[in-house]
Parts: sequence; C-alpha cells; structure tokens
Amino acid sequence: MRKRDLIAALVGGAVVLVLAGSVAWAAIPDAGGVIHTCYSQSNGTWRPIDYPTVKCKPGETQLDFNQKGVKGDTGPQGPQGLPGKDGINGTNGANGAPGQDGADGVSVTSEPELAGPNCTNGGSKFTAANGVTYACNGDPGSGFVGAAAGGALAGTYPNPFLSAGAVVGGLGGTIFDNTISSEDILNHTIQLADMHPDAVASPEVINNSITSADILQGTISSEDLADLSSIRLVPSSTPPAACTAATEATIYYDAGLHSLMFCDGTSWNSL
Repeated sequence: MRKRDLIAALVGGAVVLVLAGSVAWAAIPDAGGVIHTCYSQSNGTWRPIDYPTVKCKPGETQLDFNQKGVKGDTGPQGPQGLPGKDGINGTNGANGAPGQDGADGVSVTSEPELAGPNCTNGGSKFTAANGVTYACNGDPGSGFVGAAAGGALAGTYPNPFLSAGAVVGGLGGTIFDNTISSEDILNHTIQLADMHPDAVASPEVINNSITSADILQGTISSEDLADLSSIRLVPSSTPPAACTAATEATIYYDAGLHSLMFCDGTSWNSL
C-alpha cells in the first residue's frame, strides 16, 4: 500500500471510530480497557468493533490496542529518599476529669502496755486498722546499777550528783559568763545547802542583778556579811514593794526625796 493510501485509511478509520463511538461508546473499550478494531488492507478500512458482540468480517484483520502485556521483572530498588520534614506538633489534649477523693484513713491509737506476755518490761501498744503492734522496753542493765560515777559526777548510778566544784564560772570554766540569768532559776530552787562556801563571789554577780525581792527575809544575817565601812544603795523613785508586815524593816533610798526610807510594817517613813 502506498503511503497516501495508508494515511487515508487511518483518517477514515478515525472517522469511523468517532462515529462508532457515538453509537456504542459504552462498550468501547471493553471492561478490561482494550479497544478492538478490524483492518482491511484491500479495502483501506479500519474500524472499531464492540467485541465480542461484533467480530471482523472475512478479509479483515483484528487489531487490539491497550492489551495488558505479561508482567515484567521487578526492577531494582531505588535509592533511599530524603527524610521528610518533622510534622507539626499536635494540640494538647483536654484535661481529664478530677479523680474521686480517697477514703479517709484510720487513725492509729496508742496506750501504755503493762509488763506481761506482750512486753516483759512494759512498753506501748499501737492499734491500727490492720492490727495491733507493740513497742516494748528493753531489759534493764544489771551491771550499771551501783556503779561509781566519774568525771564531774559523784555517787553511784542510777542516782549520781554533781561533784563539789564541778561547775565553775569565768574564763576556762564550765559555764560561760552571762549564760545563766535569774529567769533560768526558779525561786527557792537554790538554797545555802546547795552552794559550796565561797562558790559565789562578787565578780560573779552583776551590779543590781539581785534585789531585795530576790532574797528571802532572814536568809542573810550579820554573820554572812563581811565588815564593811559603807553600804551604797541604788536610788529608786518608787518603793521596792508595798509596806506590810512581810516587808517590815526594809529600807531603800528615795531618789526624789533624797532620803532613806524604811518600812515600819504599815507605811514607808523617812529616816
């Protein structure tokens, strides 16, 4: 076939294809995507058909397009792709509902435990929801009772006492200056029998730290005072106490009157 005849056949076939497509477009191509055609070289025709409903005439050759070929071999693995960009962070989820309050716990109670089968030497008993437990006293040491005390202590255990001269003040002593004040000592807790002779000297007593109210009546006699050529009283604008039978014979120097005052058991009078 000459070249111009082939071109004419192709154009004619295309026209037929268009016309046929307008008539039976739904069946061409078929469900598998294949277009079936019939070609006649002698007549110069090329037409699509609705195969298998329509088949080629004698003298025509069937030409099919878009036929699915045999599956080819698997190709080699391609190179690894570049890492993808990080995704955008998701939004925070909503807060969960508050949990229910827990049940109240059971308190533990305690009480003394007398000596007995639970504690040989006595102790404490603790009661809780899950049971009872005991904290028992240990056995007393037998070798410690009656042992002689040492160091600053004298006597024997379990009741030792301070040795004479064990507690002294001043530089290098066992009590720093001004570490014990009158507020640290209860009234009448220290008596003459508790003090060694000459244990307290005037340098150890701050001026005006002891007043007549701190000295029990009758506790200081003339034998307790060294011979003095003079006595200086600290001036006061008010009496040290109310004048009663309990403060009779008390004296003080009145700063306003510039005079010695004494109590006669009823009132304060100038000397």
